[in-house]
Amino acid sequence: MSDEQIPVRPSALADAGRPLGIRIAAIARRLAQLFEHVEAPEAGPERAPFLESVAQQYQADAAQREGGRGSEALIHLADAFGLTGLDRDVLVLAGLPEEHEGFCAVLRALHPRSEPRATTALAMRLFCPSFDDRRALTG
Repeated sequence: MSDEQIPVRPSALADAGRPLGIRIAAIARRLAQLFEHVEAPEAGPERAPFLESVAQQYQADAAQREGGRGSEALIHLADAFGLTGLDRDVLVLAGLPEEHEGFCAVLRALHPRSEPRATTALAMRLFCPSFDDRRALTG
């Protein structure tokens, strides 16, 4: 297949170069906002400040280490599989418990069975805030 025949989805390339730390910081902030709206006794009021602290740490680290460049591994995955920005965010969300143990407690508090992982429903709530967004994604 020549380069001219390969379909290119512009959305897959829109933010491929976004640093991984910046992406993690953005997701941590979305989770913090979610905790402000969710009434879960096991969630505790300390989750939002923790998430904001982690977001600041990842953002500062990304600016210092990567100098504004994206994660090479994430860029390769995006290119190889034609991942959209939403796809990359869901991939990073799924990897958060492996990145920092604090995310395990956060995700456990939001999981219906208290498992330290994200659910599809959580991803939809974080990345597709309106019903129309969710409907467009699921067809």
